[in-house]
Amino acid sequence: DERNSLVGSEMCIRDSAQPVVWDMRNTACPALQNVAALRQDGTPMCGRFTQLAPWSEVWAFSQPLVLAVPDAAVEPRWNIAPSTAAWVIASDGHGGAKAGSMRWGLVPHWAPDAKGGFSTINARIETAAEKPAFREPWQRRRCLVPANGYYEWVTDAQGHKQPFYLQADDAPLLMFAGLWDRWNGPDGSPLLSFSIVTEACLLYTSR
Repeated sequence: DERNSLVGSEMCIRDSAQPVVWDMRNTACPALQNVAALRQDGTPMCGRFTQLAPWSEVWAFSQPLVLAVPDAAVEPRWNIAPSTAAWVIASDGHGGAKAGSMRWGLVPHWAPDAKGGFSTINARIETAAEKPAFREPWQRRRCLVPANGYYEWVTDAQGHKQPFYLQADDAPLLMFAGLWDRWNGPDGSPLLSFSIVTEACLLYTSR
């Protein structure tokens, strides 16, 4: 039904260090990678990611999913931050999928206001099915979040933070598993928002 289908300012990295590009091997099905982002040392991931690919590339990578994409071209986003909008792929309610814009930081449909989204940018795969904010989306409103890569920061002995940019070395894109919901404001205007599902990191990304 319509509640469970998708119908209808970006921050810059302020660290002076250039991101280190780190290719990570993705062993998911190359036809449609639906992967949880990785957590390091108990810290939720991801906190920043990129969307750079044109719709033609996203459409081709998503096959055999029947995907409708916007007519407007994708504007490359190098550093998508929580509480800003990003492209998400969700059910169109008719057996296919549709790409649309949603705010990053899931606001449950039952929330009294839309202020709590920052704490729900990630959903731990181990507990998402049980948490009140994610329980219903886990069952009925799952989505995909196309990304070219994401960032993780490592602090050295001097306290300086070095950004690392992680991307797949065997595929042009990643598809993060996600959850989404529709919150209606007092005036009835809808807010579509999403969370990225995370899992414990692999050994070679925890070093």
